[in-house]
Amino acid sequence: MKKIIALLLSVLLAFGTILEVSSLDNISDQALKQMINDVLGYLPDVSDVREEKIICTATLKNDFFDDAVMVVFNRKTSLDNIISDEFEGYTADYFKLENISYVKCLTPYTQKSIKEDYKGYIEDFRSKLYESKLPNYLSETELEELALDAAYKKVFQNNSNYHTIVAAYLKEKGKQKVLDAVKEIEKRDDVISVEPNYIIDIVASQLTNPMKITVKTKTVKYKNLKKAKRTVAPITVKKAKGKVKYKKLSGSKKLTLKSNGTIVVKKGSKKGTYTAKIKVTAKGNSTYKSASKTVKIKVKVR
Repeated sequence: MKKIIALLLSVLLAFGTILEVSSLDNISDQALKQMINDVLGYLPDVSDVREEKIICTATLKNDFFDDAVMVVFNRKTSLDNIISDEFEGYTADYFKLENISYVKCLTPYTQKSIKEDYKGYIEDFRSKLYESKLPNYLSETELEELALDAAYKKVFQNNSNYHTIVAAYLKEKGKQKVLDAVKEIEKRDDVISVEPNYIIDIVASQLTNPMKITVKTKTVKYKNLKKAKRTVAPITVKKAKGKVKYKKLSGSKKLTLKSNGTIVVKKGSKKGTYTAKIKVTAKGNSTYKSASKTVKIKVKVR
């Protein structure tokens, strides 16, 4: 008899509820356990959910706002507070620190969604339990406790990555005040992370510079070069964003590059073909990236 009672108590404790011995008449504890599992399905054990605390390493040298800290609560606290009808929200009093002025929850819409899901889980499990054979063996109170427990586990199962995040604003501002608040809040068992509100520079993705370059071979008459130098424009640049610059990388000494991209053919140059490599760069702007291209030009003297 003692062994039977011991087995019975172990089964009852496994389900987190105390059933009367009389409710188990004509059914074994193992059969009852299997019946409950068949109705509720597999649900994870959340009695010992542990999460590693992340310690803040910020110093005064870091770039952050001087009026608030960002607090991330552990998973259990986050979900417990959501489903609790008695929880009144995250307030300054919740942290019990004199320098906290007010608190703003940064995940309100997710909280509302989880709360609605939880209520739906309760109704779903409640219906399954009452439609089964379990009411023949368990009281209404026991069935209700099973439904609530199953819904609670379902919330954990379906929101494995959820954590409530709040911004706690300070009465006395200052970067050192922020770091002091971080260290105090880090001591809480229900918090896994506290950080300053870092200042982040967001740089928008720049578009590709639409610069188009056309190169044409130019011809200069030999007889004209006997009297004076000649200027030609073998490079045409269109649609460039930002200031355009030109740089001669290599080539004939008879060809001189001007700042506007035109080429000066030296006076007295003999007949032949002269070449040079020119790098063309468009600086770009806040919307478009810079761009550069190296082209080869040819000037024929005939």
